[in-house]
Amino acid sequence: MGEQRANPFVFYLDNHSYMEEHMPQNTPKKGNPAMWIILIIVVLIAVAAFLYYGGFFDTNTNSNTNTVANTNTGMNTNTEVNTNSENMNTSDIDTSDWKTYENTKYGYSFMYPGDWSVKNSKIVEGSYATSGTHDEFIISPTNSSLDFAPASNCYVMVYTNPDNLGLEQWVQYASIYKNTGLQIITEENFKIDGLEKLLVTEGGANFTKSQSLFYKNSSNIIRFSYYKEVDVSPVEEFKKISLNCEKIQSTLNK
Repeated sequence: MGEQRANPFVFYLDNHSYMEEHMPQNTPKKGNPAMWIILIIVVLIAVAAFLYYGGFFDTNTNSNTNTVANTNTGMNTNTEVNTNSENMNTSDIDTSDWKTYENTKYGYSFMYPGDWSVKNSKIVEGSYATSGTHDEFIISPTNSSLDFAPASNCYVMVYTNPDNLGLEQWVQYASIYKNTGLQIITEENFKIDGLEKLLVTEGGANFTKSQSLFYKNSSNIIRFSYYKEVDVSPVEEFKKISLNCEKIQSTLNK
């Protein structure tokens, strides 16, 4: 009989069995179910994190869309408010139904809204009562809900000028800026159709601002005045009244 040799494969199996028997107990064995479960959980967590931060969930997409829509709606609302209060100017006023007032006694005229009135109302006391005033006229809406009634008026006042002073000189020395609490903020000289005029911005109590237009007429000084800024309510109504007063002023003696 020939020489018998050891089978290498049998030796491998025997040796492998020996290694398994003598391996440390905490080393996972091949095909351990717990290991597969842990691996699957890790993969699922990784996929979920990728989808979440990648923005693939429909709920996040809808939430973002709604946020943008709400922001745009708010912006549109603000734009509408700004259009009503800030962007209005005298060119937006329809004067097709305006009337013309002419005062032959003092030689001036102006246009005013059809639903407003003109009253001869010289003030003899209060902040507008000044020495040397010939006469005073109030132009105002027929109906007004302002909680400070004088803010709904435009005023035309006639002052004496016996010394025939120039506009700036008369304004500087006139008693209207001495005893009434009004202060001159700015002055602007200009001419319209050869007629010299002086536009004065005035500051009063409680941070109010008014505007007065002065010009000479014979031996008198004509003053057109109205409120520009005042703490009053309703605000939108006041702004419309003030804008109409500015428009009336632009028609004075035209």
